[in-house]
Amino acid sequence: MKIRDVEFFGLRSSLPQPAQFSWGSTASRNVGLVRVTTDEGVVGAGETSVTFPLWSLEERALTVREGRRPLALGKDASDIEGLAALRELSSVPIAAGENAYGRSEALRLIEAEAADVVMP
Repeated sequence: MKIRDVEFFGLRSSLPQPAQFSWGSTASRNVGLVRVTTDEGVVGAGETSVTFPLWSLEERALTVREGRRPLALGKDASDIEGLAALRELSSVPIAAGENAYGRSEALRLIEAEAADVVMP
């Protein structure tokens, strides 16, 4: 099962009033969605928060499209060692395990240090 595509979708919605944070304020909420599709039609999805600064949505889109996508295309979607290697190359946290059915499959992800968050 090879990875056929990795897509990024940036969503920005206006807030009714600006939200105040220690680093400043923002008038919108940004979320990035990532969709991974395999050659067998299996689709996985994830999200990433990209609230501040406002240009971070565009930066994350470039990171996925120009950085992550070329590294992932054609790779075996079930290759845990490959996922661990990809995690080492990235500063973006990796979540995995949606298809890890049972303790032993989740444990393989943990032992290989293939994900920052395991979600069995």
